[in-house]
Amino acid sequence: RGGGPGDRHASLHSAMLSSIGTLSQENPENECYEENSAHHIVNPLGELECDVEDTLQTSEKEGESSQKTMSSQRTAMTAEGSSLGTVAAVREVDLSSSASSSSVVESQLLSVIKSFLDLVQTTKTIDPCPNLVDVGKMIYRGFVGSEPSTSVMSQPQSALGDRTLEEARSALADADLEHGPNNNDALTMKRRRRSVERERGETHTSSTLPCVGPPIDIVLREAGLPVQLSMLVINLLTADDERCTERYQSIDEVERDLIAMLADPDRNLFDLPLESQTGRLDFPRDMLYGRDLQQMQLSGPFDRVIRNGGSREAVFVKGISGSGKSSLVDLQLRLALFPLGGRVIFGKFDALRQRQPVAVVCQALDNYCADLAAATDAESLALRASIANVINAGGVEVLSGLMPSLRKIISIDSTDSITRQVDGMESVNQLFYHLSLFLGAITRPMTPVVLFLDDLQWADEAALDMVTTLISERFLTSFLFIGCYREDEVSQSHPVMKHRQNITQAGVPSTDIVLCGIEKEDCHQMISDLLHLPPRITQSFADAVYAKTTGNPLFVTQFLLSLFDEGLLQFSASARRWEFDVKAIQERNVADNVAALLTSKISGMDTRAQDLLKWAACLGSECKESVLSKVDIKSGVDRSVGLMERGVIMQILVNEGMLSRVGSGMIRFSHDSVQHSAYQLIPPLDRAGIHFQIARDLQRNALSPEELDDMLITIVEQYIRGVGLLTNHDEKIGVAKLCLAAGKKAMSRSEFVPASIYYLQGTALLQQTDWDQYYDLSLELFTCCVEAQYVTGNYDGVAIAYNPIDLHARCIQDKLSAFFNIIHMLGAQGRFSEAIGRGLAVLDQLGEPIKRDVTKEDVAVEFRNTEALLHEVVTKWVASTSSDGILGQWDISVVNAILAAPVMHDKDKELSLMVMGGLLRSAYQENHHLLSILMHRSLQVTLKHGLNKQSAYSFASYGLTLCRIRRIDEGYRFGQLALALL
Repeated sequence: RGGGPGDRHASLHSAMLSSIGTLSQENPENECYEENSAHHIVNPLGELECDVEDTLQTSEKEGESSQKTMSSQRTAMTAEGSSLGTVAAVREVDLSSSASSSSVVESQLLSVIKSFLDLVQTTKTIDPCPNLVDVGKMIYRGFVGSEPSTSVMSQPQSALGDRTLEEARSALADADLEHGPNNNDALTMKRRRRSVERERGETHTSSTLPCVGPPIDIVLREAGLPVQLSMLVINLLTADDERCTERYQSIDEVERDLIAMLADPDRNLFDLPLESQTGRLDFPRDMLYGRDLQQMQLSGPFDRVIRNGGSREAVFVKGISGSGKSSLVDLQLRLALFPLGGRVIFGKFDALRQRQPVAVVCQALDNYCADLAAATDAESLALRASIANVINAGGVEVLSGLMPSLRKIISIDSTDSITRQVDGMESVNQLFYHLSLFLGAITRPMTPVVLFLDDLQWADEAALDMVTTLISERFLTSFLFIGCYREDEVSQSHPVMKHRQNITQAGVPSTDIVLCGIEKEDCHQMISDLLHLPPRITQSFADAVYAKTTGNPLFVTQFLLSLFDEGLLQFSASARRWEFDVKAIQERNVADNVAALLTSKISGMDTRAQDLLKWAACLGSECKESVLSKVDIKSGVDRSVGLMERGVIMQILVNEGMLSRVGSGMIRFSHDSVQHSAYQLIPPLDRAGIHFQIARDLQRNALSPEELDDMLITIVEQYIRGVGLLTNHDEKIGVAKLCLAAGKKAMSRSEFVPASIYYLQGTALLQQTDWDQYYDLSLELFTCCVEAQYVTGNYDGVAIAYNPIDLHARCIQDKLSAFFNIIHMLGAQGRFSEAIGRGLAVLDQLGEPIKRDVTKEDVAVEFRNTEALLHEVVTKWVASTSSDGILGQWDISVVNAILAAPVMHDKDKELSLMVMGGLLRSAYQENHHLLSILMHRSLQVTLKHGLNKQSAYSFASYGLTLCRIRRIDEGYRFGQLALALL
C-alpha cells in the first residue's frame, strides 16, 4: 500500500521474486522434479535457510540478467499443473506415518516462516511502505503454485454484499458440512440457527464472516496451510480493499504476526489438534493475565516458607467478587507447593452456612486426614507416625469430633478414653492445644503445609479465633496461611480486620495482595490466546468485551460464554477458526454485573438444569453427590428428575462451567456468584418449601444411623429454613430432637453460635404442655440452651431460657446444671452479691448450709475442723499415723492412698462441690472470709464422701490457704496432689 505501481515497486517486486528463485537454486538437494516437465519445482518444506539480504544484493548486481531470471521463475511458478510442492501433500503423508515425521514437517514449516520473515524484514529496509498485495501474491504462489484468482482480489473476506445474513449462514453451514471435521456437531449448528434468528443489520463490518463464494480459504487449506498462515495470506491479498476489516494496514503488522508465529508456534501458527476442535471455549488453567505483580508478591512468602523451610507467614488476598483471588492462589499452589511434596488444607466459607463457619476449618482438617490416611508413599507414612507420636488417646478423643478421619491414622481402644468432659472456654482451650500439636506434627521442611481459607468475609469470630491461635504458634515451621476475602464486604469493624491485627501483633509476617480488574491490554491478550487468533484480528472484539465487563476476570469469562451460547462467538469447522460479530456485540444489552449476567444465563437453560442448580444451591457452595442424590428434585409440576437423567444434566453443567467435581464425590459451584445467582432465581415464597423438602428427603432416605448423623447438621439447617411448614406436633417433636443432637454436635466442635441457634429452634418447637409428656427432652433442651446462651455472651437469653426450667423442673437437682450458668453469668456481670445469695440458698437445699455473714473466728473454726478431718481420713487411708505434721513425710504411700480413695457416689454432694466451686470467684471479690469457708468446706465434703472431678480443685484451694499462713511446703504438696488427681 506504499503507492501506485512504478519503477521503485517494480524493482522491489523483482527483488522479492528473485530471492525466491535464488532460494530454490541454493537448495538443489531439496528440489522436487515433476516428470516430463521442463520446469523444476521447489518444495517450500525443504531447507530454505539462506541470507535473504545477500540474495537481494546478488540480484541487484546481475541487472538485466536478474530480470530475465525472475521472468523465468515466474513462468515456472505459474505453469499449469505445477506447484511449489504443496504443503498438503507433504503433511498428509508425513502426519499419517508417525509422530516424529509430524515434528519434522512442523520444523520445516517453521523454516519457511523464518524465510518469509527475513524477506519481509529485508523488504522494509528497501521500502517501508511496500505494496502488501504483491507480498501476498508472492507468498500465495509460493504455496499454491498459481496466481490468486481475480475474484479473490475483488471481494473482501468478510463483505457480504447484497446477501442476507440468513443466506450467508446457510452457505457457511453447507461449507461446514462439506469440508468441516465436525459435520455432525449439533451444538454448533444449533448456535448457528440462533444467530440466523437474530435481526440482521444493513451491513456487517466485523471481521468474522469469511467470504463464502470464492474458495480461497479452501484452496489454502487444501495446500495444507495452518489457519493463521492462511489468514495472513488472505489479509495481504485484500490489503487494498477497505471493506475488509482484517486486512493488513502496514508491513509492520505482517512482521509482528510472523514473529509471533515463530515465537510461539503452538499458539500462533499450528492448528489445534483435531480432537481439540470441539467448538468449545477452552480457558487455560495455567495462565493468568494481568497478574504478574500479584504472582510475584505471592511467590515471596512461598519462597521463604515453602522452598526455604521458613517459620510461618500469613498472606491476605483481597479484591471484589470475580477478580480472580482463588485462581491466583490455586495456580501458585500447583506451581510452587505440590511439586515440592507439600500439602494444602483448603476450606471455603459459605454465605448460606454462616451459622457453622467453624465447620469449614474442621472439614478442611478432616479432608487432610482422609487424604493422608489413604496415601501410601514414604512421606505420608512418616507424617502419620509423627502425628501418632504427639497426639495421645485423649487428644484423639478431643479432635476426632472435629476430624473423624483422624481415627484412620491413630487407632485407640475405647478403654483408653481418659479425657474428662469440660465445658465452655475450657473445651476451647483443650481443642486449641491439641490442634496446635497436630499442626506441629505435620509441618516440616520436607512436607510444607498451606492452610488456604477462601471467602473469609463469611467467617465469624469463632472460626477466625481458631485460625489466629493456630497461626500464632511460634514453634510452627514451613506453615503458610492464605486467606481470601472480598474487599468491598469487609469493613474496618469486620472480625477479619481485628484478627489480622492480632496476627501481626503475634509477630507473624503478613503480606497483603490486592486484585482489581485486568487492564485492556491484558484482556486483549487473553482473548487472542483463547481464540488462537492474532491480536490484530481480535482487537475490535476484545475492545467490545472490555467495554462491557470493565476487565473483571469472571465477568469477562462468563460474558464470552454467553456470547458463545447466543451464537455471537462460534467456531467454524470449515474456516477452522473462531468467528465473532462485533457490531451485534456492541449493540447487545449486557447486565451491569456478573451476578445479573449469570442469572440471565441460568434462566435460559433447560428447566431441569435450572432446577438442579437451584436445589443444589440450597445445600451451599458444595455438597456430596451422595447427599444430593437423596433429594427428590422436582422439575415443573410434580415431575421428579431421575438419577440417571440427573447424572447427564450434572455432566452438562460441569461442561458448561457451572459446577465442578472436586475430591471424592464432591460437587462444588465453580464460583459463589453462580450459587448466589441460582438461589436468587428461586421465588422467595418457594424457598422455604424447597428447604423443607430437602430436609425431609435427607432424613427419610438416610440408610443408617451413622449416615443420618453424618448429614445431621445439613438436615437441621434445612428444617430451620423451612420451619414455618412444620404443622404436625409429632413431627415438631422429632425435629426438636434433631435440633438437640445437632446442638450437642456443634458444642463438641466449639461451634457455640450455631449450637445456640439449634437449641433455640428446638425450644421454639415445644409447647408448655410438653413439659409433662416430653419432660426429659424439654429439660435437656432448655438446659443446653442456657449453657449455649452463656458461652456466647447472650446474658439476656440465659435468663429467658432458665425461667421455664425454674418453673417446671421437678426437683432442685434438675435445675442445677442450668443454675451453674446463672452463677457464672452473674459473676461475669459483676453481680457478685446476687450470685452469692442464690448460690448459698441452693447449698442449703443440698444439705450444706453456709451462713453469709461469716467472721474471722468462723474461718479459724473451719480450718481446725479441716485439719482434724484430714488427719483422721488420711490415717485411715494409709493405715498408719505420722509424727511429723498432718501428713508427716508425704511419702509415696500417702499420695497413693489419697489417689486410691473411694469415689463419691452421693449426687447431692457432687452438686454441692460444683456450687461451691462456682461461688469462689464471687466470694473472692465480695468476702474473703466466705472464700476461706468455701475452700475448707469443699475439702471436707471430699474427705467425707470420696473423690470426684471437683476434688482436685478442693485440694488446690486448701494448698492456697496453707500458703497464705506461711506453710509453703505443705501448700506446694497439696498443689502437686491436685495435679496428680487430674
